[in-house]
Amino acid sequence: MFFSAVVQAVKKGPNSTGGLVWKTHAFWRVSKTRKANQLKKLKQVRAVDAVLKEAEKLELAELAKAAKLVTEALPGAPK
Repeated sequence: MFFSAVVQAVKKGPNSTGGLVWKTHAFWRVSKTRKANQLKKLKQVRAVDAVLKEAEKLELAELAKAAKLVTEALPGAPK
């Protein structure tokens, strides 16, 4: 039984679905390609997150500017 499990694990090889490289029936590691893909996706997510944070800051600044203009336009507002 042990031998058949090892043979099955070895048959999977580095090009198996999911990118797993099986060394024995009990140990595996994630292939370099899968790690690279995960890092690439993480970089993209972080870039989008940074853009959204910057847009939020700009939107808040624009709202503050609009609020200031509205309060200045009210009658009896200090000038």
